[in-house]
Amino acid sequence: MPSVNEQILHVWELQVGGTPLTGLVGSMTAELYRFPAGAVASETVTMAEIGTSGNYTFRYTPTLAALYRLHITELTQGWEITWEDVVAAVPELFAETFAYCSEADVCAWTGVIDYNTATTPTEVQVLGFMQMRAAQLHALMASAPNGLGSAAPGPEGSANVVSTTTDAGRSLAYLLKMANAIGAAMDAIEASGAGEQPRRSERVSELAAMYSGLVADIMRATEIYGVVVGVSLRAIVYDPRTTLVFDSDTMF
Repeated sequence: MPSVNEQILHVWELQVGGTPLTGLVGSMTAELYRFPAGAVASETVTMAEIGTSGNYTFRYTPTLAALYRLHITELTQGWEITWEDVVAAVPELFAETFAYCSEADVCAWTGVIDYNTATTPTEVQVLGFMQMRAAQLHALMASAPNGLGSAAPGPEGSANVVSTTTDAGRSLAYLLKMANAIGAAMDAIEASGAGEQPRRSERVSELAAMYSGLVADIMRATEIYGVVVGVSLRAIVYDPRTTLVFDSDTMF
């Protein structure tokens, strides 16, 4: 869900018989309304074409928490399209510090160089995928017979994760890092096709198989070795080729 002062982007593809209709920005009008009042919104809508592709972008930055309705009309053809956006007052708190992987780890699996406010999904959304997958993995460890038991849930604000002072703990830490990155990458790839017909690419299927295997390994490792409460594994460095450095006061 977008938040106040977070730019919103919509894309409209125009073509006839597979041929892109280009150069139509000048014949388009934008109307932005804000509800429940239904009044015309004061925010500026910026329109542009992506090259000469027939794909047109429409951007605006909401200043209030409300339901926004953006209506675009292409005057020469009489075509119209409408989007609705529910804007939250306070951004959801998503950060790398609440996951077992970094955003760069996710990018390595999706092939996207960088996520930002103009990408689909946005950087905030990808961070959300990372955090939710981390919570899923933590919950699975908590459910293991020899796992976290009734310890406080994680990963946000949780210090009772996995000991990285043993070989078993370090191995489990790397499994969690890889699984978290792959799970979030699946979500990001699926989200990149939002608004299109339902699809599941071969890439997502491959990642799903890897994720399932890693989750099974994590569950087995947790059952066998258990989890040492009070030591955070999140300080483990991102690059496995470097020397491991641990600090229970930091996250990874």
